Amino acid sequence: MTQAQLQSLAKRWIKKLRLNPPAWKHIEVSFDSEEEMGETVGRCEWSTEHRTALVRILQLPEHDSYTAGTVEQTLVHELLHLVLQGYMTRPQKYDSNFEHGLNVLSEVLAPTKKRT
Repeated sequence: MTQAQLQSLAKRWIKKLRLNPPAWKHIEVSFDSEEEMGETVGRCEWSTEHRTALVRILQLPEHDSYTAGTVEQTLVHELLHLVLQGYMTRPQKYDSNFEHGLNVLSEVLAPTKKRT
């Protein structure tokens, strides 16, 4: 998937999830390298005060375990952080149960096509 394809996909999901202005002033979405991403395939950082966010997706060569569908699910997962961040009453800390819930939602919203 190219950066342009990722931008197009992000634009569609930002609209579907109602994250476009005035909800969020600016959401930047980009691919990033393994060195920058560490052990994760997606990362979302945001400022509720400025209503801006940066979503980074791991860019790997296409192979069976990391397809365009997986990129889309990762993107949806990260954007769901922005949808739900207003409902969190504590500072954002990693919570495996919350992350699992986002994984389930992103799989339902953006299912990958199964090979036959």
